[in-house]
Amino acid sequence: MPFGWFSVGRLDELTEPVTTVDAFGSQVVVWRDEDDTLHVFDPVCPHMGAHLGVGGEVVGQCLRCPFHHWEFDGDGANTLIPYAEKVNRKARVYAYPTAIANGHLLAWYHPDRSVAPTFAVPDQLGADMVFGGKFDRVVRAQWQEIAENSVDMPHFHYVHGTGQINPVGKMTMDGPFRRVESQQAFNSSKGPITGDLFSNSFGPGIGLIEFHLFATVTLISAITNAEQQVYITAAYFVPDPQLLKALLDAAGRGVDVRLILPSHSDSSVVFHAGRSHYTRLLEGGVRLYERRGAQGWTSCFLQLQLRQAQGEKIDANKAIAEYFSGEGREDLNRIMTLSPTNYLAIGTAVLSVAVPSMVMMKS
Repeated sequence: MPFGWFSVGRLDELTEPVTTVDAFGSQVVVWRDEDDTLHVFDPVCPHMGAHLGVGGEVVGQCLRCPFHHWEFDGDGANTLIPYAEKVNRKARVYAYPTAIANGHLLAWYHPDRSVAPTFAVPDQLGADMVFGGKFDRVVRAQWQEIAENSVDMPHFHYVHGTGQINPVGKMTMDGPFRRVESQQAFNSSKGPITGDLFSNSFGPGIGLIEFHLFATVTLISAITNAEQQVYITAAYFVPDPQLLKALLDAAGRGVDVRLILPSHSDSSVVFHAGRSHYTRLLEGGVRLYERRGAQGWTSCFLQLQLRQAQGEKIDANKAIAEYFSGEGREDLNRIMTLSPTNYLAIGTAVLSVAVPSMVMMKS
C-alpha cells in the first residue's frame, strides 16, 4: 500500500464517540474527546490485546479500554491504571497523525511509523459552496488505475459520453501533487457544452476535481483500501512468514481469501513445503483449492507461450480472463474445496496470476 493521507471517514458520519473503521489492511479506532477533537488509534490495547473499539469509552480527554479500564490520551500514552499507583510509560497505543480537510478525517499512513507526514492536503471547500450529494463506489482495481483516469482522455468519450476525444491540455507534477487540465464537451439538454476540467491529486488517497461549466462543480474523492476478495493462483506456493500472516489476517477480518494451487509439481520439495501450511491456512479461514483436469489450463498457457514465441504481443492477464469467461468457466466449476484432512488432487497451474484487492472510492 502506498504512503500518504487517506480518509478514515466523512466528518458528518463520525457521530459516535467511538467508531471502528476498516483501514490500511486492518482496522483503526476513531474516537472524539470531550473537546470534540478526533483521534485515530490502532485498535489493540497494549496491555492484554483487547479491542479498543469494542466497548471502549471516552473519558474526558482519554479513551478507556473495556477490559481493565486503562486510559490513554490522544497521543496514545497511558494516563491511568485504576488499580495501580503508577502508569505504565511503556504501554502506548499507536496514534495516527490526523488532519481534517474537505469534509474528511484524514490519517497519515506509512509502513515506517517513524516517518512523519511529508506534505499537507489543502482544504479547498469554500464557505460559498452548496452540498450536492455523496456516494460510495467499490471498484475492482488497483488504486493507481483510478489515478490514471485523469489522463485517459478516450474514456471520457466512451464511458462518460462526452462529444469527442480531446487531448490532455496540461499536466504538472510537484512531489505528491499532480494537476491535469483539459477541456471536455459535456452533453446537455441544449446540446454540447465545452467546459474546463481540473483534476488535482494530493498523494494517492485524496483527489479534487473541478468542473467549470455554467457553474463550478467540485468533486472530492477519497480512495482507501477495501479488501473484500483476494484470489491468488500460483505454480509454486511457499509463503514466507509475512505473506502467511497477511493471508490469515485478511481472512480473520472477513475477507474472502482463496488460493488455487497445483496438485502436483516438478519440484516435490517445493510442493510439500507449500502443503505444510495447508492446515494452518484452512483453520484460519483461508479457502484452498487444487486443480484437477489440467488440460484446460495447460492448453491455455501453451497457446499463450506459442503465440508469444511467434512474436505476437499478448496481454496475458486479458487472455486468461477471456479463457475463464468462456470454456474455462465450466473447468473452474470442477474446483473442489479442501478440508484439513482430505486434500483433493486437482491438477497443475503453470502461471502465477494475482487478483488485486478491491478499492473503495468515497466521494
